[in-house]
Amino acid sequence: MKFLKKHSQYLKGTLPESELDAFTKEIVKDHFEKEKLQNKWGQILQDEHGIEGLTEPSEKVASSNNSGRIRFMRMALSVAASIVVLLLSWFAYQSLSSSPSERLLSEELLSKPYEAVSRKGNDEELKLKAIEAYNNRSYAVAEKYFEQINEIDEGIDWYFYIGLCQLYQKQADLAIQSFTAILEQPDKKYEIEANWYLGLAYTMNKDFTSARKHVQFVIDQSDGNIGWKIKEAKAFLKAFTEQE
Repeated sequence: MKFLKKHSQYLKGTLPESELDAFTKEIVKDHFEKEKLQNKWGQILQDEHGIEGLTEPSEKVASSNNSGRIRFMRMALSVAASIVVLLLSWFAYQSLSSSPSERLLSEELLSKPYEAVSRKGNDEELKLKAIEAYNNRSYAVAEKYFEQINEIDEGIDWYFYIGLCQLYQKQADLAIQSFTAILEQPDKKYEIEANWYLGLAYTMNKDFTSARKHVQFVIDQSDGNIGWKIKEAKAFLKAFTEQE
């Protein structure tokens, strides 16, 4: 209160001359102490929290480069940490969400579809549309065409392609029914192929015991390392073993 009263008298010019010199020194000292304290806390807020505008211009010039580097390093470290977390999460998800045989299944279905070839039928135009849709991986469209063809000219070829379309649409239960029906036919034209795709369908359903049986059939029908899908079949059996 005494300081404020003297300060008011100082501004009005009514402060006694006997006190004027001492009070002037007190004002100057107070100003420099406040300035020093302001710059100190301003620098702390700027360096540690990125809050600017509290230091004097000369202080800012000296500290701007350091604070900029600190913020850049913090940003870079934050981004790097986020990337590491995302990568670790992705690898963890991959290891938990898919088994070795399921990863092989995904590769087999996505990159190595069974090649459709021309077959003779009573409706050549419809058959060509079915083959074209199948080779373009429009499996839902192709399945409808193959079903129409099978109604006109029933045969094991069309049952086989219907099963393939169901499998590539990840309709494992329907595919299992179709390929099982093929194996029950007296015509053994697609016996090895139906067993192979049954192995894939059972793998899709996580029935690895049944899958192993059908994949083993493919290997048993081969001549050593020579045979259709023999390399892939052996890779699947190895994957099944690793899962046990």
